[in-house]
Amino acid sequence: MDKTLQQTFVWFVMGFPIFLVALFVATLTFNPRILYAPSDFKNEANFLNTLIGTHRVSMRLDEVTRQLEEAKNQILNQTVEELTAAGGAERSKLENIIDRQL
Repeated sequence: MDKTLQQTFVWFVMGFPIFLVALFVATLTFNPRILYAPSDFKNEANFLNTLIGTHRVSMRLDEVTRQLEEAKNQILNQTVEELTAAGGAERSKLENIIDRQL
């Protein structure tokens, strides 16, 4: 056998398992959910929640942010009607207070 062919084979035999282990660790690190099958869960709904749970959380956070903005606008509109006689300075103070509290 040729010496360069032997060296190539030895490097392949040593490097390929290390490459496979590195891919497995990367899979576990960046996407561990793919290692579980639906049969690993007692309830398949739990499996689906595991797969799409993070998307639901981000959608709920966006909804909460939108609701907070609506509540802020309602509070401002309601109190501005009461403070129209007081002037614009009171409105800006009120907006600052609401922004800090929310």
